Amino acid sequence: MSRQELVKMIPEFNLIKDEDLRGKAVTVFEEAMEEGGWTVTDLEDIPFTLLLEGCDISLIAHTRAIAKISNYAADLFEELYPGRLKLNRDYLIAGAILHDVGKLVEYRKEGGKVIKSQNGILHRHPFTGAAIAREAGLPSE
Repeated sequence: MSRQELVKMIPEFNLIKDEDLRGKAVTVFEEAMEEGGWTVTDLEDIPFTLLLEGCDISLIAHTRAIAKISNYAADLFEELYPGRLKLNRDYLIAGAILHDVGKLVEYRKEGGKVIKSQNGILHRHPFTGAAIAREAGLPSE
């Protein structure tokens, strides 16, 4: 897998202006994919939730939507509260892109179906995602 393929699939990474933060965010995604045994070509086949049977919204589509909504919300806050809102847009976008990254560890593929992994049974995705982000050096914010 190449970084370029991943960034092409999730172009919202490019909304993160700070190159160091962007690189670390991509690294988190790559690490979660590696730990979960996923390839870039698998990403569109992973549902964003296993709680809705037959969910046809992919984790990638959901991730991109949340990043776009977060970016739009930041624009609105700046418009509605000019100069009154201190917002680190890079942190917001990185957090939006990575909010479900732990699902790449929580889920696994078996017989063409995506199911909970043993790690996912033991640890929900917010914990695994936060741990991978911390290991990659992302700020606590």
